[in-house]
Amino acid sequence: MSFQMGATRGRVQVWLTDGYDSQKRLVQESDIRFRAGIGKRFKKIHVDASVEYQEILGFGASLTDSSAYLIHEVLNDDNYSQLMQNLFNQTSGIGLSYIRLPMGSSDCALTWYTYDDTAPDLADFSISHDETYIIPLILDALAINPDLKVMGSPFSAPGWMKVDNNLTDPTTKGLIGGRLNPSMYEIYADYFVKFIQVYESHDIDIDAVTLQNEPFHSPDDYPGMLMNVSEQIRFLNILGSAFSDNDISTKILILDHNWDLKDKVLSVLENETVRKYVSGVAWHGYSTPEPEIQTEIHRQYPEIDHYFTEVTGFNAAPYFHDNLAWLYENIFVGTIENWAKTALLWNLALDENGGPILRPYYDMRGVVTINQSDPIPEYEVEYYALGQMSKFIVPRARRIKTNGFFTNLDFVAFINPDGSQVLVVSNPTSENIDFSVRCNFDCFDYSLKPKSVVTFIWGM
Repeated sequence: MSFQMGATRGRVQVWLTDGYDSQKRLVQESDIRFRAGIGKRFKKIHVDASVEYQEILGFGASLTDSSAYLIHEVLNDDNYSQLMQNLFNQTSGIGLSYIRLPMGSSDCALTWYTYDDTAPDLADFSISHDETYIIPLILDALAINPDLKVMGSPFSAPGWMKVDNNLTDPTTKGLIGGRLNPSMYEIYADYFVKFIQVYESHDIDIDAVTLQNEPFHSPDDYPGMLMNVSEQIRFLNILGSAFSDNDISTKILILDHNWDLKDKVLSVLENETVRKYVSGVAWHGYSTPEPEIQTEIHRQYPEIDHYFTEVTGFNAAPYFHDNLAWLYENIFVGTIENWAKTALLWNLALDENGGPILRPYYDMRGVVTINQSDPIPEYEVEYYALGQMSKFIVPRARRIKTNGFFTNLDFVAFINPDGSQVLVVSNPTSENIDFSVRCNFDCFDYSLKPKSVVTFIWGM
């Protein structure tokens, strides 16, 4: 695959993922050309680059411990190099530009660990675990794509910082359940500061952190920690002050949980004392899909950004075409049309059993699958869904205005920093849909197959 930015005026590049044809996944079709007029089709999409919305920071997935291990340690050198190019190179691959990094073990990890598993202070703080294969992979990815950004998300504080948890199990180390001990808020804020500073010493900047992964859910078989609204407000105030005192510009995001928890977000944002420390809200997609909630909050707090940070594929939903349509309706169009600056999936890679995983088998699917007995990457629907966006929309692009007329299509458009424009269209129906695209006084026509996605790119 090769893609050249800045297509000449009048010419439109066309890239297609056909939901039913495995030979047509992120393939370039013949160019088409704009012509004067409004288009022949009754169904129309109008693109207006004079109206810009949010800046796009990137598309990607989570580099869990399991993902990093599979990619960096299980693949041989040739397969590793090829996969890294396919993931992070925008010309020959899909150009992923944002990754989310668990700060310690998540459910998708080989072992139970944090950056300091020994009480009573941070004297033993170390990211040596990450130095084995997580940091080398990130550095290799940055060498391929210097625009790559990294977000940190803790699943649990170290067990000795918590209460209402079980510290007696030497395996789980108190990482299951519980909540942050009120006496440990300042120490835990310093834990974030050290994480950011030590990663920076490895030439990796942490763009943002979330306070806590899924703070209103207490899993009983993998790392987690409850953090209610009042606890989040208190910790925000301490963490924000710690960042300020240490000249840390890393953004702080709240929630990192589902759309149905809107009221929790509003309860935090209503507190003027801590709102100054909140850069944005991080959203997950495990409740009823309601990305429009992001717009509801945007209307009340337009200064607060929105990030979509997690949803996973499941092997129990095996149909490529249905998964592709769902991802576009709800995530890649749904969240971006509702002010998200990122669209991130869960594991960048998992093995043939949905692991390695700390909890019992959970049937998850990564962006790529790496079979540990025959370690050659298999590219899943999530790879192609990401690629129809990330290959063509670069960091610092902006969403631009679109209008649709009776289309039954899902679509969103962007303008890149170089002035090229990108329109991504998904057909979630079971029928071909013929439509016209208008931009300024020019148009072109296209017919999109069922459960398929097309990306159009043109220059200014």
